[in-house]
Amino acid sequence: MRSVDESLYAARITVIDRAISLVANQMEVDATLAAEYDKTIKMLEIEQELGATSKELPDAAGLAMMGKVDELRLMEEQNADLRIRFAADDEVAKLIGQI
Repeated sequence: MRSVDESLYAARITVIDRAISLVANQMEVDATLAAEYDKTIKMLEIEQELGATSKELPDAAGLAMMGKVDELRLMEEQNADLRIRFAADDEVAKLIGQI
């Protein structure tokens, strides 16, 4: 599109560039979320091994895991927000395609 007539396709180029940026952001959030899930799983496995004879996790470990859960929830919210923005950009692209 840019090589043919950038001004003619400016709106579509803008939408595509925005979509690419949102997908890149989504991939970063997904990678971070997956890494944090892995870390939390490893923490739980360690605590399970250490506390096999105990019914309760130590307070410090429990608090640390709750903090991680809160971080994961925040990242999931960011992920959802990016998905909404991506869908909105997709709708704009469809409308531009109809013009």
